[in-house]
Amino acid sequence: MRMVAVLSGLVILLLICALALLAFQSPAPTLHPGSLDCTFNSPQGYVMSTHAENEKDRGVEVAIQDDGHIVALGYCNNTRNEDLMIARYTSYGALDSQFGSGGFAYYDGGGNDRGLGLVLQGDGKMVATGFTQNGSHRDLLLLRYDLNGTVDPTFGNEGVVMFSAPGSSTDIGFGVVWESDGGIFVAGETANATHQDALVIHYTPEGVYDTRFAGTGLFTYGGTNMDRLFACALQPDGKI
Repeated sequence: MRMVAVLSGLVILLLICALALLAFQSPAPTLHPGSLDCTFNSPQGYVMSTHAENEKDRGVEVAIQDDGHIVALGYCNNTRNEDLMIARYTSYGALDSQFGSGGFAYYDGGGNDRGLGLVLQGDGKMVATGFTQNGSHRDLLLLRYDLNGTVDPTFGNEGVVMFSAPGSSTDIGFGVVWESDGGIFVAGETANATHQDALVIHYTPEGVYDTRFAGTGLFTYGGTNMDRLFACALQPDGKI
């Protein structure tokens, strides 16, 4: 009887060891396509920005830099008005404290400023478009940021370009695209006395309004209602 008890104990011990070994060797559960990746900003799988006083932060565009850093463009509320905002995260979802101020870069023109379109240049610089409030007008806004999150002083007027069509109360950039020679196209909308027209503008690599494009630097399209462009892209032959 004593021998049977010992053998039974050995069998149980071997079973426990075998189960433990199987558990140790079992691969991690396979995530189904579309499952939240909890290794990103682990364990959440997502990142939220709630730094504004009244928690009105909005992300509109996102781009991935060559080193894997994630750049998000949008706008936030500073309790007085809205500021264009860019945030940068590591590939693991951690806020990049080396970028801008604690991971954030802002533009405050004094009124409401929104970032609505984003593109990365070949050198990694970030070009953002949107609008800035100018009294009762909305002017198209174009900014370029260096890799560290500071406005690029070699672009436009200390990094800032604004466009206001004659007689227009609303000019907004929604889409922006970068050419290999450094030129920049912005697509959006412009208002006239009765309606809004689709808009395309071209700028030089230095942020100068390029009058060679469409004869005046500006192309518009519209009927009698609301016409807007929300994005733009370049074909291999350079057409827009």
